[in-house]
Amino acid sequence: MPSTSATTVASTSAVTTDSQPKHRRAKRRSSGAQRARSTSQSYNSLPTLSAIDHNMKSGSPVAVLASIRVLVLSHLAELEKHLSASELHLPSTEELKNKGEETVGEAKSWAHDTLEILRRIRSDVYAHLPDFPFDVPTLEEMLQTHFHDVSYHSLLDEIRAHIPDIPRMPDMDTMQIHIADMQTRFQDVRTHFSEMSADLSQPVNYLPVLSRHIDSLQARLASLSSSESCLISSTGILSTIIDKILSSDLVPAVLHRVDGHESTLEKAARDMKNALKKSLDGSELVTYVDLPKEWRNNPWVESGYRFIPLHRWPIILLSLFALHNETLNIHTHMIPLLHTALRSVFKASVSLDQPEKIYTAFAMLCLFSSVVWHTMSGCAHRTGMELCARVDYVGIGWLISASVGTVVYYGFSCHPDAAYNYLSLCLFTGILGSIFPFVRWFNGRKFKPIRVIFFLGMAFTGLAPLAHLSSLFGPKAVWNFIEPIVPSLISYLIGLLFYVTHVPERWVGSWSPRLARWTDWLGGGSHAIWHAFIVLAIYQHKWGMRALRDGVGGTGCL
Repeated sequence: MPSTSATTVASTSAVTTDSQPKHRRAKRRSSGAQRARSTSQSYNSLPTLSAIDHNMKSGSPVAVLASIRVLVLSHLAELEKHLSASELHLPSTEELKNKGEETVGEAKSWAHDTLEILRRIRSDVYAHLPDFPFDVPTLEEMLQTHFHDVSYHSLLDEIRAHIPDIPRMPDMDTMQIHIADMQTRFQDVRTHFSEMSADLSQPVNYLPVLSRHIDSLQARLASLSSSESCLISSTGILSTIIDKILSSDLVPAVLHRVDGHESTLEKAARDMKNALKKSLDGSELVTYVDLPKEWRNNPWVESGYRFIPLHRWPIILLSLFALHNETLNIHTHMIPLLHTALRSVFKASVSLDQPEKIYTAFAMLCLFSSVVWHTMSGCAHRTGMELCARVDYVGIGWLISASVGTVVYYGFSCHPDAAYNYLSLCLFTGILGSIFPFVRWFNGRKFKPIRVIFFLGMAFTGLAPLAHLSSLFGPKAVWNFIEPIVPSLISYLIGLLFYVTHVPERWVGSWSPRLARWTDWLGGGSHAIWHAFIVLAIYQHKWGMRALRDGVGGTGCL
């Protein structure tokens, strides 16, 4: 970091002394303008960066992570104190109106939501970042580096002054060498065991999540008045510190150390063990960072995850009716699936032609495979979990092929040879959609764009028969033919947009922490919205098929 930034932080790093509370109380009795000035003067900014630099140079990742813990928690405590005591100068009424917040109640709601964000960040920091091992040398070093303005020597002298005199003391001249030797040995043993036992991969993997939280907090604080600029700047400095650590050699060094001492299988087993411990063997929900990386799909859904071992399969089945972040993902497809199944049983007298029956069967396959996947996504058995994910892709592929097949069947009803060729193409794409999902790389999170392109490519194969129909009947007649199923295509595209962008959960955390907790508790994010549009598109396509029976220009031969 440039020296100017370090100087800026150092200049605002004074720790509150005994005289400052009195000074602050006196300022509170002054005018509003004086209070605004005192806020920026009395605010306890972040400690100096020298603590981070010192620990990074000393090659102590535990100390670096513990330093981040101290910095973040102290900064959050200061922010929470200002919000709780109403010391923050919220935007004026005119500024609130300009931002669309017309009432004081909305401003109070803003402050309440911000407090909720602070508490969530603090809870995560407590859970994922290590604390300092407070032996005497470490405590003294931390006081030197983090709170350099505190006279810790005078503090220790004051403590010693309250200790009564001991009438007989050992001869320290003769004992000094032995004590120093014992201290060195204990320090070596403590360091050795710390290096052996410290699992730093999870705290280091949590740092990017913490960085996103701090950035969201800084963006939220941007609505404060200029008199509170110290709060915004300190939050920005905190974000810069975390980014500096992420870009340093610490992260690859820690991960290399973990990987260097463990095989891939050993690391996976350790991650599984930690996640099962967090979930109490599947009895409790866990957070995103608690999951092994193979179970991580959406970083914007931070909690509400199941992690249930396969041998406890009754709990997995019962989770169909429990509350977690997959609840709506399951029920948005399970309810239409049951509705279609019951309707086909109790209304068997309703006549459906062969294409409608086939399309309904593949639509039910898609819904069923989706329910299975979202139920098994909380299973701690990797092979079973990934198998169900791949089966879900198979269901999507056959739904696409069946949709194109209905257009081909009705459009070429008077041209059986062309219909046979294009239906063979639909069968071929359906088979490809059943093979590719089982390629090893296909289910990888980083290959999500390729999966989207693959399924879009399957849908675009429908352009070939439409072009052929246009050459036979003309573009206008073909448009009139497919117009009844256009709403279905629009629903698919809108749902796909939510699926790709992860909206709204990627923004809802900064908008409203309460709403974020709701989506994590019940679901209802982009994936559930995508499911709803898929169901709508299925029904719209079925309704449109009734008009397709007449063929292009009403010249059907069925």
